[in-house]
Amino acid sequence: MVRAASTRAPDVEPEEVPLAAPEPRPDPQAARGKEIDEHESLLQQSRAEVRDLVWAAPMEEALSETIVGVLEGSDASLQSVTCRSTTCEATVRYANAPAAQGHARDLVTGIRSTECAKRLTLTEAADAVPFDATLYFDCDVTP
Repeated sequence: MVRAASTRAPDVEPEEVPLAAPEPRPDPQAARGKEIDEHESLLQQSRAEVRDLVWAAPMEEALSETIVGVLEGSDASLQSVTCRSTTCEATVRYANAPAAQGHARDLVTGIRSTECAKRLTLTEAADAVPFDATLYFDCDVTP
Protein backbone atom coordinates (compact mmCIF):
# COMPACT_ATOMS: atom_id res chain seq x y z
CA MET A 1 0.00 0.00 0.00
CA VAL A 2 1.29 3.42 -0.99
CA ARG A 3 0.63 6.35 1.27
CA ALA A 4 0.38 9.85 -0.09
CA ALA A 5 2.73 12.33 1.44
CA SER A 6 0.98 14.92 3.53
CA THR A 7 1.13 18.43 2.13
CA ARG A 8 -0.39 19.94 5.21
CA ALA A 9 1.93 22.17 7.18
CA PRO A 10 2.37 21.23 10.77
CA ASP A 11 0.37 23.26 13.27
CA VAL A 12 2.63 26.09 14.30
CA GLU A 13 1.73 29.05 16.41
CA PRO A 14 2.02 32.27 14.40
CA GLU A 15 5.04 34.25 15.39
CA GLU A 16 4.25 37.56 16.99
CA VAL A 17 5.91 40.37 15.15
CA PRO A 18 6.33 43.47 17.25
CA LEU A 19 4.78 46.55 15.72
CA ALA A 20 7.14 49.36 14.91
CA ALA A 21 6.68 52.44 17.00
CA PRO A 22 4.86 55.15 15.08
CA GLU A 23 7.00 57.95 13.71
CA PRO A 24 6.97 60.87 16.10
CA ARG A 25 5.03 63.83 14.81
CA PRO A 26 7.25 66.70 13.78
CA ASP A 27 7.34 69.50 16.27
CA PRO A 28 5.81 72.52 14.47
CA GLN A 29 7.78 74.98 16.60
CA ALA A 30 11.06 73.22 15.85
CA ALA A 31 10.25 73.12 12.13
CA ARG A 32 9.34 76.81 12.19
CA GLY A 33 12.55 77.64 14.06
CA LYS A 34 14.59 75.72 11.48
CA GLU A 35 12.84 77.53 8.62
CA ILE A 36 13.55 80.92 10.22
CA ASP A 37 17.20 79.99 10.87
CA GLU A 38 17.66 78.91 7.24
CA HIS A 39 16.09 82.14 5.98
CA GLU A 40 18.27 84.28 8.24
CA SER A 41 21.35 82.35 7.14
CA LEU A 42 20.53 83.02 3.47
CA LEU A 43 20.10 86.72 4.21
CA GLN A 44 23.44 86.84 6.04
CA GLN A 45 25.17 85.13 3.11
CA SER A 46 23.57 87.61 0.72
CA ARG A 47 24.70 90.57 2.81
CA ALA A 48 28.26 89.24 2.72
CA GLU A 49 28.36 89.20 -1.09
CA VAL A 50 30.34 91.82 -2.95
CA ARG A 51 28.03 94.29 -4.67
CA ASP A 52 28.11 94.09 -8.47
CA LEU A 53 27.02 97.60 -9.48
CA VAL A 54 26.46 96.64 -13.11
CA TRP A 55 23.99 93.90 -12.16
CA ALA A 56 22.63 95.11 -8.79
CA ALA A 57 21.32 98.57 -9.66
CA PRO A 58 19.12 97.54 -12.63
CA MET A 59 17.93 94.45 -10.74
CA GLU A 60 16.91 96.58 -7.75
CA GLU A 61 14.93 98.85 -10.05
CA ALA A 62 13.22 95.92 -11.79
CA LEU A 63 12.34 94.16 -8.54
CA SER A 64 11.09 97.40 -6.99
CA GLU A 65 8.74 98.04 -9.90
CA THR A 66 7.46 94.46 -9.84
CA ILE A 67 6.90 94.35 -6.08
CA VAL A 68 5.16 97.73 -6.01
CA GLY A 69 2.86 96.44 -8.74
CA VAL A 70 2.05 93.31 -6.73
CA LEU A 71 1.38 95.40 -3.62
CA GLU A 72 -0.98 97.75 -5.47
CA GLY A 73 -4.36 97.77 -3.77
CA SER A 74 -3.02 96.37 -0.50
CA ASP A 75 -2.08 98.24 2.66
CA ALA A 76 1.51 96.98 2.38
CA SER A 77 4.45 99.07 1.25
CA LEU A 78 7.88 98.30 -0.14
CA GLN A 79 10.54 99.47 2.31
CA SER A 80 13.72 98.46 0.49
CA VAL A 81 15.33 96.32 -2.19
CA THR A 82 19.04 95.54 -1.99
CA CYS A 83 20.91 93.41 -4.49
CA ARG A 84 24.52 92.22 -4.34
CA SER A 85 26.14 90.05 -7.02
CA THR A 86 23.64 87.17 -7.41
CA THR A 87 21.13 87.67 -4.60
CA CYS A 88 18.65 90.31 -3.49
CA GLU A 89 16.48 90.98 -0.49
CA ALA A 90 13.34 93.06 -0.32
CA THR A 91 11.50 94.22 2.78
CA VAL A 92 7.75 94.72 2.64
CA ARG A 93 5.93 96.38 5.54
CA TYR A 94 2.45 95.29 6.62
CA ALA A 95 0.21 96.73 9.33
CA ASN A 96 0.41 93.49 11.33
CA ALA A 97 1.15 89.75 11.12
CA PRO A 98 -2.33 88.68 9.96
CA ALA A 99 -2.09 91.13 7.05
CA ALA A 100 1.32 89.70 6.09
CA GLN A 101 0.11 86.11 6.39
CA GLY A 102 -2.94 86.88 4.30
CA HIS A 103 -0.90 88.45 1.51
CA ALA A 104 2.27 86.31 1.54
CA ARG A 105 1.22 83.85 -1.16
CA ASP A 106 0.01 86.64 -3.46
CA LEU A 107 3.30 88.44 -2.97
CA VAL A 108 5.49 85.46 -3.86
CA THR A 109 3.38 84.21 -6.77
CA GLY A 110 2.84 87.72 -8.12
CA ILE A 111 6.55 88.30 -8.70
CA ARG A 112 6.88 86.64 -12.09
CA SER A 113 9.14 88.95 -14.04
CA THR A 114 12.35 87.56 -12.64
CA GLU A 115 14.27 84.34 -13.20
CA CYS A 116 15.29 84.34 -9.54
CA ALA A 117 14.25 81.75 -7.01
CA LYS A 118 12.19 83.42 -4.27
CA ARG A 119 11.77 82.69 -0.60
CA LEU A 120 9.57 84.45 1.92
CA THR A 121 9.65 83.45 5.57
CA LEU A 122 7.71 85.56 8.04
CA THR A 123 10.29 85.86 10.80
CA GLU A 124 9.02 88.61 13.07
CA ALA A 125 7.06 88.05 16.24
CA ALA A 126 3.36 87.55 15.58
CA ASP A 127 2.49 90.65 17.60
CA ALA A 128 4.93 92.99 15.80
CA VAL A 129 3.29 96.20 14.61
CA PRO A 130 4.19 97.13 11.92
CA PHE A 131 5.21 93.74 10.55
CA ASP A 132 8.16 93.55 8.12
CA ALA A 133 8.44 90.58 5.75
CA THR A 134 11.76 89.97 4.00
CA LEU A 135 11.93 88.24 0.65
CA TYR A 136 15.13 86.52 -0.44
CA PHE A 137 15.95 86.20 -4.15
CA ASP A 138 18.61 83.83 -5.49
CA CYS A 139 19.31 84.91 -9.05
CA ASP A 140 22.21 82.51 -9.60
CA VAL A 141 19.83 79.76 -10.68
CA THR A 142 21.24 77.48 -13.35
CA PRO A 143 18.91 75.23 -15.34
